[in-house]
Amino acid sequence: MILESHDFSRGSMSRRVLKCEDIYARYSDFKRRVILMPQKELKKYSDIYFEFREIKTGRSVTALKFYIKTNTKNIEASTKNQLAVTAEEEPSEEIDKDVADKAELLVAEGIAGPKAITLGAKYSMERILENIEYTNKNSPDNPGYLVTAIEQDYAGAADKAKEVKEQEKTKKGNDLEDKYKDIYIS
Repeated sequence: MILESHDFSRGSMSRRVLKCEDIYARYSDFKRRVILMPQKELKKYSDIYFEFREIKTGRSVTALKFYIKTNTKNIEASTKNQLAVTAEEEPSEEIDKDVADKAELLVAEGIAGPKAITLGAKYSMERILENIEYTNKNSPDNPGYLVTAIEQDYAGAADKAKEVKEQEKTKKGNDLEDKYKDIYIS
């Protein structure tokens, strides 16, 4: 599946974009060290990878077209490894299914798989759902904010703050009530 496609032409050639035109004067060095090496490492270790096509004018490369794709092999392996680690920590199969359900929910909110599994293993479904609701009100489509909200329980803190305010209002109301009772009784 192609996620994005980028085209670098002579006007914005990749070496200029990456600010390494002075370091790699020859295109062959640039290609070997800046394009092929990262391409190989991304394909091996990441959940995405890229392919590229050289666009030539005559014998010289005048543009590069990059295709960014999903690396499904590494996504499946990463998820299996993370679930195996979780399973070693918690031997119950129900907990593994629970963690997987929470992780699936978090991935749908834009959190990366390994982080979603970690959060799913560490926090309750109630806490996760409350913080998803809280972050969707305050900063929708912000997975980083959601992670912090879950870890620091922003929704729980907001609920506690509301309770404190309500208690203060009740206390003030009771104080005023007592004050007026004294006036009416006297």
